[in-house]
Amino acid sequence: FPAPAPSNTSFFENVTNRTYVNESFAYPTYFPAPGPTNMTTNMSVPTVYPVPVPPNMTTGNMTTVEVTVSSSLILDGIVAEEFNSDGDAIASFKWVVVRTIDMVGSVDQVHGVYAVSLSRRRALMSSSSSSSEIDFSVDMRFDVMGSDIDDHMKEAMAFEAIDMVRGDVIGAAEDGRLADVLAWAGEDSTLLAGATVDVDATVHAVQHHTSAEVVIVIEAP
Repeated sequence: FPAPAPSNTSFFENVTNRTYVNESFAYPTYFPAPGPTNMTTNMSVPTVYPVPVPPNMTTGNMTTVEVTVSSSLILDGIVAEEFNSDGDAIASFKWVVVRTIDMVGSVDQVHGVYAVSLSRRRALMSSSSSSSEIDFSVDMRFDVMGSDIDDHMKEAMAFEAIDMVRGDVIGAAEDGRLADVLAWAGEDSTLLAGATVDVDATVHAVQHHTSAEVVIVIEAP
């Protein structure tokens, strides 16, 4: 086995264009994405490959870091009060999030789904009364080599998680994939069936209203 780096040596490892610092190599833990029992499966699901630990790194204790990211989508044709009282619409919206964000593989990772009429949000341009900002939060877990997870590393992971969510949602909104997923989810929700994506407003919301917090650190034995 190759000799481990000295304990006082910092290094930078770039994995899929992501840099991790201070003797800790992080790679995401991916969750399987089971299809819903009552929904069709005509939408393709991105194939996600886990990132292996480089062969020149020693094995040791792994630490699981959970990051909660909060963001939102802007949908036209949605009355906030009706959405918030419609369990089928909320459940279908969770699947929209799962199919849009690569690091979210299960509806169990999606929570805090709540619609607010855009007329109550001063930050965004005015729209019709049937346009709503759908807030949501997702839990994302990262496995980190070692147990020395300081505040600097937590902050770096929070920014990394935000970048992942921003990239996936904005990309899907701009190339039309988000509209396709919304139409697919509308097959099981009458309310979502009449909704459309406000692309410009969604990009604005994701860019400016996405935040993250490291909520739990679990040290493996």
